[in-house]
Amino acid sequence: MAKIRKRHGAEFKAKVALAAIRGDATVSELSARFGVHANQIYAWKKTVLSDLARLFDKDAGGLPDKEAELSRVYERLGRMTLERDFLSRKSGL
Repeated sequence: MAKIRKRHGAEFKAKVALAAIRGDATVSELSARFGVHANQIYAWKKTVLSDLARLFDKDAGGLPDKEAELSRVYERLGRMTLERDFLSRKSGL
């Protein structure tokens, strides 16, 4: 029987990461309390600490806007597709 992976929401991840940052308990204790592997707690803690400075950065505008990022990705994809089509026509393939 296949084991189904747990999907944790952003609120739960933040709660666990903040508990790890506070340092009230060890990571192994948090792992037992929340039912999450210790490596996952370390990863969530690292994500929180690395993205924390962006919240206060006025130039960055806080956290990145997903729609703006998606728009940039689609724009780049369109350019690359256009270049690929142009080059394939020129090469005769």
